[in-house]
Amino acid sequence: MGASASNTPDVLEALRKGILSGEYLPSQTLTEASLCAHFGASRTTVKKALLLLEKEGLVSIEPNKSARVRAFTPQEVLELLEVRLVLERFVVRNAAVHITPRQLDALEQLLEEMKQAIGQKDLGGYSRCNQQLHQVIYSACSNRSAAELLCSVKARISRFDLKTILLPGRDRQSLAEHAALCQALREGDPERAEALAAAHVEGIREVLEQYSTLLL
Repeated sequence: MGASASNTPDVLEALRKGILSGEYLPSQTLTEASLCAHFGASRTTVKKALLLLEKEGLVSIEPNKSARVRAFTPQEVLELLEVRLVLERFVVRNAAVHITPRQLDALEQLLEEMKQAIGQKDLGGYSRCNQQLHQVIYSACSNRSAAELLCSVKARISRFDLKTILLPGRDRQSLAEHAALCQALREGDPERAEALAAAHVEGIREVLEQYSTLLL
């Protein structure tokens, strides 16, 4: 990051990436002065970026106080997963009908990169490809409002997805789940794609409930 991120979109993306990757920790204070110095950006630019992140649910801002990285309670995480489940089923079912050959090819490429990342024990790379794969699927949905809502919900709890992938064997299970989902999309099978997407989200919820420390 650094001084090159001088306008609102750049600062917004850098902050969002930092929050989702864990560079900025839950409840960590984000002062405008320090962010201005870090990004080489104006106070107005930083303020706009923080306000947008507040709308996304990634930071909280109190009147006359600094922003803080939003911290979620275990109950809030599980509730957001319930919301994600509903939206994911709808979006994936819709995407199965509208996905293009180019998007399907992109999914195959990302699956291959995910497989290579596992072989190299690069879980960070795996997670990045995982997120990109979901973005391709969501972009195939003709209902943009639903897709945007899903992206917003998923972003709020993505750090917990990253935690689950660290569990032994979870990376290969995740890869198998995504491969099956992509196959259903390639076959144009909305019912199967929806069921597989739902099972994937349910699996994340079950893991988080089983390993409750991941919710902290």
